[in-house]
Amino acid sequence: MKTTIYTCAKCEFENSDFSTWGHHYYKIDTHFITINRDIAICYSCKSIVSAEILPFENEINNLEIEKSVSKAELEAIKLALSSRKTGPRCLNCGSHDFEFIPNFKISKEQVRYRLPVRTGLFHRNCGGRIYADTDTPKFFMGDRLPKRYYNKDGIEIKSPINFK
Repeated sequence: MKTTIYTCAKCEFENSDFSTWGHHYYKIDTHFITINRDIAICYSCKSIVSAEILPFENEINNLEIEKSVSKAELEAIKLALSSRKTGPRCLNCGSHDFEFIPNFKISKEQVRYRLPVRTGLFHRNCGGRIYADTDTPKFFMGDRLPKRYYNKDGIEIKSPINFK
């Protein structure tokens, strides 16, 4: 995998998306549901983070979990996700104070000359443009990517064992 380094053109902010690597799951009863997430800049923890993308009601209704889940368990999972009262969270610190980094395109010239790319995002703290540097070394992590677990409200739990 390649990491991307994000920098602000106006202040000293610099951070990579390395912390967003890994697997993130909701733990609902005895089931693990992959969290839909994207890369964001969190103003609470001052980092590049993964942030939740909450499912819409129709996505919850169409949710399919592993085949071993009974219909009653599936309905309980759907009810737990649809009863959530809070908005999406930073999956690093739990804050709601973040902005998603827009998708950006890299031109042939930027690749050829190894130029940083404008993300289209302005750093809220100072107004500077946020740039992405994708010309970084590749890392091979194999299957050693970290696993993180969260309750249905997006709050991290340290151990998925014995948690409901």
